Amino acid sequence: MQKKYFIFSIILCLIISCKSNAGDINGTIDIDKKIVEQKENIDKHNKQQSIKHNIANPAATRCVNDGYKLEPVIKNGVTVEYICINPETGLECEIWRYFRKECQLTR
Repeated sequence: MQKKYFIFSIILCLIISCKSNAGDINGTIDIDKKIVEQKENIDKHNKQQSIKHNIANPAATRCVNDGYKLEPVIKNGVTVEYICINPETGLECEIWRYFRKECQLTR
């Protein structure tokens, strides 16, 4: 008789355990959905911010508007700065130095 109660107790514990695990799975799914929603909200916010602040670089604009060529300086595959080049003379200057009139592209 004790053996039957023991087996019954084990089966009952297994059933209860399975039901509580199913709740955990649903809880995990709900948490995952919330994380995805938060990420989407962050992405949406970042996109809106980048649209708001999508303003041309004034130094680059001056270089191009003055008729010069804008070239990126790439180191290790990453653009680290831009230079302004006079295509006629070959003279070049970093764009912010050109913007502040610290160097000239004419002779």
